[in-house]
Amino acid sequence: MFFKRSFQGVKEIVGVSKKTEDNEVNQLKIELQNTIKKLKKASSSYSKLPDAGRSSTVCHMQAMKDGKDLLGEGCCCQECYSIFEEIDMKGHLYGMKIKEEVIEPIQRLVEACTIMEKRTKTLGQRRLDMDAAHDKYESIAKKAPEKQNGLAEAETRYNEAKDNYDYLRNEIVTDINKCIEQVKIQFPQICVNCMKSYTDYINELNEIWTKVPNIISSIPEVDLKQEIPITPNEQSMIVLENVRAKKNNDLGGFVNDDFTTQTKPTEPTTPVMTTTQPTNQFSTVTALYDYTAVDAGELSFKEGDVITVLEKSGDWWSGELNGVKGIFPSNYVN
Repeated sequence: MFFKRSFQGVKEIVGVSKKTEDNEVNQLKIELQNTIKKLKKASSSYSKLPDAGRSSTVCHMQAMKDGKDLLGEGCCCQECYSIFEEIDMKGHLYGMKIKEEVIEPIQRLVEACTIMEKRTKTLGQRRLDMDAAHDKYESIAKKAPEKQNGLAEAETRYNEAKDNYDYLRNEIVTDINKCIEQVKIQFPQICVNCMKSYTDYINELNEIWTKVPNIISSIPEVDLKQEIPITPNEQSMIVLENVRAKKNNDLGGFVNDDFTTQTKPTEPTTPVMTTTQPTNQFSTVTALYDYTAVDAGELSFKEGDVITVLEKSGDWWSGELNGVKGIFPSNYVN
């Protein structure tokens, strides 16, 4: 059957056989393919939502956990960690709702449209069978009556092939229209489900966040820009002269020369500049999502790209990808 259909296709290409054109089916096939393409793109975007909100929360949880490890049990970091832990749980529930009420309905639409796309391929095969049977019937019918051997059998085969095509063709036209109509009907509700789920998530976060002001107010405010109160180098006992001066002061100004060693001041030597070969100490991170640069100097990347980190500073880091350097948001990478 495969070779028979292939032969029929070649005959149509070279113009030996006339191809049956079904403009309605052809137009629906194009519309169906475009719908599938857009559905898959939407499905890919919505599939990122469950983890998008949690990635930032997980980073905050780790930061607070490290703070708790530093300060010990019962510190403010432990309370803050509990806040983010609660937020993360809400994020998990939000992700489950998105999967159930948004992602799965889109996937069902994609599946239905994909089934119809496969059926159009079967319809194309039946069209080849029908045209081949028609060619066979016509080739016999054009002969003189006394040479029309097998005409009735050829006509029967053509009618069967035509029925096989027509019945499937009519079903496909109806079902493709139904699929496209369902996409137009269901997708607005899918968008509504997404917004409702996110609204519920935000409201729950706001409720959890009402605990934060009390935590903040319970911690004394400290000026983090003030100098760390350690002994300056010039006054430190790391300088031997300071040791002798302190010892002299502690002894009331008396220093026993028998127990001290006087050394002759040495001439200051000219410092020698040394150079060391820099070593590549850069770390790498993996992109969690796609990011397209908005301003000049930013770095664009795709999900899964491995970026070399050149400098970490706040929320925007400096990095290099494929020879291109730029800054990028740190919460987009892991």
